[in-house]
Amino acid sequence: MKILTLIVVLFLNLFFVSASLSRTLESDLSTHQVAITSSYAGKDLVFFGTREGSDNIVVILKGPDIPLIVRKKERVIGLWLNKLSVQYKGIPGYYAIASNSNLDEIFTQEFLVNQNIGLENLSFSIEFGDAINVNEFSSALIKNRQKVGLFSDRLLPVEFTGEKLFRAEFQLPASAPIGEYVATAYLIEDGTILDTNEAFLSVTKSGIGRKVFNYSRQQPALYGLLAVVLALITGWAAAAIFQRS
Repeated sequence: MKILTLIVVLFLNLFFVSASLSRTLESDLSTHQVAITSSYAGKDLVFFGTREGSDNIVVILKGPDIPLIVRKKERVIGLWLNKLSVQYKGIPGYYAIASNSNLDEIFTQEFLVNQNIGLENLSFSIEFGDAINVNEFSSALIKNRQKVGLFSDRLLPVEFTGEKLFRAEFQLPASAPIGEYVATAYLIEDGTILDTNEAFLSVTKSGIGRKVFNYSRQQPALYGLLAVVLALITGWAAAAIFQRS
């Protein structure tokens, strides 16, 4: 009897293990390279894949981490001047989430906070700040990024074709920073992540823009000097033209 019970237990364990292993996720991006040229006006991306089972899909697309400074203007003797500022580091250059359901229906609030999922749960590292109310500056940072399309202001949809195929569309604005992007897909059942998958995207400059960018990185001092000289020449030329007219 004990042997029979042991066999049944082993069979059930193997059954549930094999069932969980079959809940797999395969996904990819429509492109892995975006070249920014003089005519670049943004790029539409499609994240697609297949899932086993009928579990939830969440996709997070993040851009390269960048430093940012948020300043607050105050009125001083009739003039609006930058008085307070907070300097952040490790801010996602782009951030958007796609899902087939609301996040609070898939995860617990504690999980969302611990995993930094969602704009309201992102953890911002402060490098320097002279502001008392840092939360005010963090809220302003999010709003400013949303205005230029670098932080999605809504949950994007994950659409299904049949039971297995799914897709999500993201839009990179023209102001998207260059660097490495990562799209992470999650297969979730009852708040538990069954499988994850990553796809990578490289955003680079192309043509003369790439040459100028590389030169600015390789020779920053000389590049800055040339930029000042060019600005002076442009200003002088504009003044000369207006004087003649």
